[in-house]
Amino acid sequence: MNTTALNASAVAGSAANASGRSAGCQHTCSANESALASAVSVPVELITNAIQWVKLTRKVPICLLISLFCLVLHYATAFQSPAEFHFGRFDIQNPLPLLTCHWLHWSDSHLFWDLVVFAIVGMLCEFLYPKHFWRTLLSSSILIPLLVMISEPQLLCYRGLSGLDSALVALLVTRLLLEDIRRRNSQGIAMFSIFLVLQFLKIAAEVLVQGNLFVTNGDFIPAPLAHLTGASIGCCIGLWRRG
Repeated sequence: MNTTALNASAVAGSAANASGRSAGCQHTCSANESALASAVSVPVELITNAIQWVKLTRKVPICLLISLFCLVLHYATAFQSPAEFHFGRFDIQNPLPLLTCHWLHWSDSHLFWDLVVFAIVGMLCEFLYPKHFWRTLLSSSILIPLLVMISEPQLLCYRGLSGLDSALVALLVTRLLLEDIRRRNSQGIAMFSIFLVLQFLKIAAEVLVQGNLFVTNGDFIPAPLAHLTGASIGCCIGLWRRG
């Protein structure tokens, strides 16, 4: 009788211990699963936010985003050095300054005039001729500072949207001129032809006087070659029928 009772008690104790180990295992497993789910949710949330940001920025004109970057960089001087294109320190393995140097400006006046033209003309080109706009923006962003560096190394560095402004103005006028030529609109042909000629006459005057017509040059040395390069690129891409 006593032996049977002891055996029954031992069996009951073993069952209780097994139940306790099982409950502890379940608690540990559920804790691990919770930690894993929490760890996975962080990158998923980041990816979701990134997708939402991409969707949002696709609806915002790139010209407005660039204009915003220009304003931020102009007043947040601590971030200007990595974005600047220094001729003596240019590294082909780091071509990013070729793009970001256009976002930097020498003065408030320089920034104001560049942003007014870039925001208005840029958005018109972006919505009316998106493929031509991107070709012009990318090609002129790269070629302008490189040509200025090669032709005028004494300047040491390059800043400003004015070269891109010239490119986008030339692109817009060229495209509008071609459309009026196709429609045989004599008034439009005359108006846009005169506008295009006036743009190159302005650039020629800047080359002669080595100065800008709309921006005071007290804070920097102007680079009319940037305007000439930009306008030439804009005209050439504007004549491109495809896109």
